[in-house]
Amino acid sequence: MFIPIGNPDDSYNGIDRPGNNYYANSIIALDATTGKLKWFYQMTHHDITDVDAAAAPSLIDIHRNGQVIPALVEVPKSGIAFILDRRTGKPVFGEEERPIPQSDVPGEHSSPTQPFPLKPEPLARMRISRDDITTVTPEAHDYCTASWDKQQMHNDGPYTPVSTKGTTVFAPGTSGGGNWGGVSTDPHLGYFFVNVSNMPTTSRMVPDGAGGYKLQGAYGRFNDMKGWPCVRPPWGELIAVNANTGDIAWRSPLGVSDDFGAAGKSTGTPNLGGSIATAGGLVFIGATVDSRFHAFDSHTGKEVWTATLPAPAVSTSLTFQGKSGRQYVVVPDGGPGTIGMPGRFLSYHAILIAYALPKAGESAIDLAQYAPVPAPRPPGVGNQIAAGGVSSPGPGAEPILPAGDGREDVISMCGKCHGVSTAVANRRSPDGWRDLIQDMRSRGAQGDDAKAARVRDYLSRYFGLLPAPAEPGPTGR
Repeated sequence: MFIPIGNPDDSYNGIDRPGNNYYANSIIALDATTGKLKWFYQMTHHDITDVDAAAAPSLIDIHRNGQVIPALVEVPKSGIAFILDRRTGKPVFGEEERPIPQSDVPGEHSSPTQPFPLKPEPLARMRISRDDITTVTPEAHDYCTASWDKQQMHNDGPYTPVSTKGTTVFAPGTSGGGNWGGVSTDPHLGYFFVNVSNMPTTSRMVPDGAGGYKLQGAYGRFNDMKGWPCVRPPWGELIAVNANTGDIAWRSPLGVSDDFGAAGKSTGTPNLGGSIATAGGLVFIGATVDSRFHAFDSHTGKEVWTATLPAPAVSTSLTFQGKSGRQYVVVPDGGPGTIGMPGRFLSYHAILIAYALPKAGESAIDLAQYAPVPAPRPPGVGNQIAAGGVSSPGPGAEPILPAGDGREDVISMCGKCHGVSTAVANRRSPDGWRDLIQDMRSRGAQGDDAKAARVRDYLSRYFGLLPAPAEPGPTGR
């Protein structure tokens, strides 16, 4: 059995856990009969940047130098593809330990190096500077540059840790890189396919008042005023790697940012979900925030087909052959979750959509009946984006948060990290808000019990659960 192990808690503070922290951030191989450890490979030593592996590894046989090497592939949130020999746990194409930026937090024990495979090169962006700020629009560039300067942002290269000086920008971001969608494989072609996001996140260390330091603003997003990443595109990619050589075969933008018109057709989007590869030479994937289902040519990376969905497909599709011999591709669509894109005040249906090549006289189902329902907002709640805890509506627009007891507490506790509209993009029950607030406090959100209670009461009052949208009738089925 090959098992991915996550990172230790706290994800950004390792003061109380010196050393490499085996077997965290590792792939471990166990004898399925006895449970005995056969080998392990640690992808990140002493993780303080939250780059754990969120997906199970995928298996592929590599043909190299006249031999067949049984291998596995894992792409953690760092965006580095680790191709390991299943027999030994050794990187198939070799590796080297490279020096990484060190922590300035007193008492922290940064690993001096991290492992980097010699092949393939990192699949996602692991470094960002002020020169990499988006230029998709002048407004976005100015907004993001101002945020960078005001918050004293910095990134010193791969594995830059959180700092006591200014705000650390994590690249590719704590959503990946790779994520739980994992990789799909084409054993005949010898390729594996993985979708990555380039969606930087931010955090900082601040004095805790007792002579130490505490995390502030974990998982904050470096986004523009519309919620798009502040780095230059592509923000999402589908990438094919030739497992036999370790080389990148192709990389294609994944997703469309409709906010930018023609310019948005090549930006890609943040994504969460997985792909499947078929024997017919296609790679199917949803995952993107643009509510589209995509098919790519597995040989070239060309997008050959796309379908508009009622909602983002935060999922992995599947394919099967029916009793008649007809092949279907099925994608789970909708449900909660907006892949971290704020301002989407919508209530989605949760449905399964099956696609097949059309037959004569057959008509497609009208998916318009499953369109998302705009979630009713309390008076004064708009659909704008907030940054740094301050709402940023346009002229004449409404504020995101209605007036009421607890409003300033919400801005203070939630706005500094996520932005207000991200915090309220999904509705929850009072218990759901309580649990989320408790989790955020454990990750650095500022506030005592009384403040947390005021935040819970405010959010429950104005952003409580809504009734699920009524399911449409059988028309069109």
